[in-house]
Amino acid sequence: MRLEKIEIEHEWLGIQKYSESLNTQKKYHQKRVDDHINDSVIFLEHYPVITIGRTGSDKDVLSELELLKKSKIEIVNTNRGGETTFHGPGQLIGYLFIKIKDLNLTPISYVRLLEKVLVLSYLEYGLQTMTLKGKTGVWVPGDKKNKKIAAIGVRISNGVTMHGFSANISNDLSDFKHIIPCGMPKLESTSLKKELSLDVELKDFSIKFMKNLCEEIGQKNNSIILGVNS
Repeated sequence: MRLEKIEIEHEWLGIQKYSESLNTQKKYHQKRVDDHINDSVIFLEHYPVITIGRTGSDKDVLSELELLKKSKIEIVNTNRGGETTFHGPGQLIGYLFIKIKDLNLTPISYVRLLEKVLVLSYLEYGLQTMTLKGKTGVWVPGDKKNKKIAAIGVRISNGVTMHGFSANISNDLSDFKHIIPCGMPKLESTSLKKELSLDVELKDFSIKFMKNLCEEIGQKNNSIILGVNS
């Protein structure tokens, strides 16, 4: 059988306001729908923002609006799946624009793929993480309580994904006090830095994510997948 060569392009955008990144996402998404670009991933980090997904609610925001305003924390309702979460500096954001049918993926198997790639990427730093049955995201196992280290919220329109994941690397975890994260009042969050006392560059983690993503899709499709623009 001839091996098909598929390229996944990726780009590092630095730090952006969430509203700015939404416009960027819309442009990438439409270009992928129109086949003007290959499957693509953009990596960035956000200025402090609370995002409320399709199944989230304003009631998930615990802090007074005036306090959030003084702290320069935005609140944005968004069309991604999932509930409410917090993004801020030190957290890696990955937005993916992929035609999932071309890769023989369903919406559910696509989310499972993102989880697996995140687990593999954390493992490269020596951190053991896992998924939990019935829950979306990636967790660090604990003796008494599992702690969430990565969240996933996606949207699929015209066969192309948008939105994606947030991976806690070195972000300020106290910011999660402003919300009920992921609809779970007792949820505890953690980060790579908190677990291993490692200072990891977000761009370095993004490169590992791309490598693992390419390998996983390649295995599933008997294809050679190449990340470019690294």
